[in-house]
Amino acid sequence: MGVLFLFIFVAIAVLAVLMSIASAERENPSQPGAKRGLEASLPSPPEVLLEGPVPEPAPQTAPGGYRPNHIPAKTRVLNVLASLFLLGYGAVGLYMNDLFVPAKGGKGVHFHGSSAWLIFFAMLCACANLISVVVDHYDHRDNEIRYSVFARYTQYAGWVFFVSAFCVGYYLKQIGT
Repeated sequence: MGVLFLFIFVAIAVLAVLMSIASAERENPSQPGAKRGLEASLPSPPEVLLEGPVPEPAPQTAPGGYRPNHIPAKTRVLNVLASLFLLGYGAVGLYMNDLFVPAKGGKGVHFHGSSAWLIFFAMLCACANLISVVVDHYDHRDNEIRYSVFARYTQYAGWVFFVSAFCVGYYLKQIGT
């Protein structure tokens, strides 16, 4: 049981570090319009002098030129259905103390006990990631960067829980095929 707490502690520590990095980026943003990351290292293209009239820029859809995301209805429905399926499948697997994760070319893996809980937490991270796409469609504020950061964190957390489930399961012999 001590190993389970160790893996959970490591997962929480990794998430805390990632969140502190994100909060540092939010507290110290660059100047508006300043280039960051890869954009700053790329050379700017040479300016071309145009002869004749200069075309006017396209009309902006919102103040500041922001245009909210549009996620197709099919993608939104599939994301909601997939997250509901994962949530239901994981809950039933926990209730039966046998969470089965199918494998592509093999028999798959059965998780029991604490390793099943870790797989369920990985499934919850996947559900949160899928639902965030749907929520982003209905949120018309200029904050897509926050949704992408949230998606990255839920992916990292999901992978940490997934790998932790295998490690804990093999150590405690809670995995079967």
